[in-house]
Amino acid sequence: MIAKPGGGERPLGIPTIRDRLVQAAAKLLLEPIFEADFDPNAYGYRPKRSAQEASRKCTSYSVSIGTCCLPNDSSAQKRAILETQAWSSGASAWAAC
Repeated sequence: MIAKPGGGERPLGIPTIRDRLVQAAAKLLLEPIFEADFDPNAYGYRPKRSAQEASRKCTSYSVSIGTCCLPNDSSAQKRAILETQAWSSGASAWAAC
């Protein structure tokens, strides 16, 4: 307990082992329920999924349908190089993402 300036005491606000145990139990209980409802193509804040995996899946999908997805935040010079690479790779179309 920590003494308050006006008298009295308050509990220390550091998570205890008990708090972490309850959080882990809630996660183990709730995560499978919500994971079952999520779209299989969603990658944000999901267990065992990463931004790199999402990027690879996007790239493989783009190649399979004959398009190339270019980052929208690229500089003009970098974008021109990417567009040239996209066309030379045989992509029939490209889109800004």
